[in-house]
Amino acid sequence: MSLDDILALSDTEFNRIYKERLYKLREDISKIKARFKKKNKSLSANKKLIISMIDGSKNSVIIYENGIRAQFSKGCRKHGLKHILLRHFCEECEGKISAMDIISIERFFKDGNEHHASDNKRVYNYEKNSDEKFRLLTFKDINLEGILSVYRLDRHS
Repeated sequence: MSLDDILALSDTEFNRIYKERLYKLREDISKIKARFKKKNKSLSANKKLIISMIDGSKNSVIIYENGIRAQFSKGCRKHGLKHILLRHFCEECEGKISAMDIISIERFFKDGNEHHASDNKRVYNYEKNSDEKFRLLTFKDINLEGILSVYRLDRHS
C-alpha cells in the first residue's frame, strides 16, 4: 500500500486495517516473548518500552541508544507505528518487516550507518546480513529524533 493509498483510505477503513495489523503484531510479539523466555533471555529495556506502547499502555516512548534519544509514537498515517503497520507490516507490503524488526529499532542507532538526508531528517541504514537491509527514517527535533518509518530495502536498493 503506497502512502497515497493510505492517505486515501476512509477513517473507518484505516482504523480497521490498523487494528487487524496491530492484533497480528501483538500475536507475533507474544511468540517472541515466549522464545526469549524459553531460552532464558530477557528483552532489552528499549524493546520492553516499544512493546509497552504497542500493548497500549503508552502513546509514545523515548528510547535511548548510543547517545541518541528517539521518540517512537503511535503516530498517524504519515509516521510512527500506525504508518509502519499500514505501509510495511503485511505479506504483500513493500519493504515488508516483521514484529522483531519493529521492536528492534534500537539496532539502527547502535549498529546502523547514519546518513543526513537534510538538516532535520536523518536516514539510518542497518544491514542484518547480506540479504537483509533495512532503513529507518527520523526527523530531528531540538534534542531528540522522532521515528517516521522503518522498512526493509529490496535487494536492488
